Amino acid sequence: MAEVFSGAASSLAEADANERLIAAAPDLLHACRELLEAVEELSRDPHMGDSLREGIERGRSAIAKAEGAA
Repeated sequence: MAEVFSGAASSLAEADANERLIAAAPDLLHACRELLEAVEELSRDPHMGDSLREGIERGRSAIAKAEGAA
C-alpha cells in the first residue's frame, strides 16, 4: 500500500510531523500566553536580569506572529 502526501514536506515523516505541529498549534499558543503572563509577573522583581526581560520580548514577538500581528 502506498501513502500519498503533498506540500512542502520532503518525506512522509516530515509531513506527519507538520500535521502534528499544526494540530498542536492552538494549545501551544495558549500555553505560551499563560507562561508569558507568569514570567511578566516575575519580571516585576527588580532583581531579575535583562535576559528575562529579553525572553519576554521574544515571547511577545512570537505570540504576535502566531496571531498574525507581526
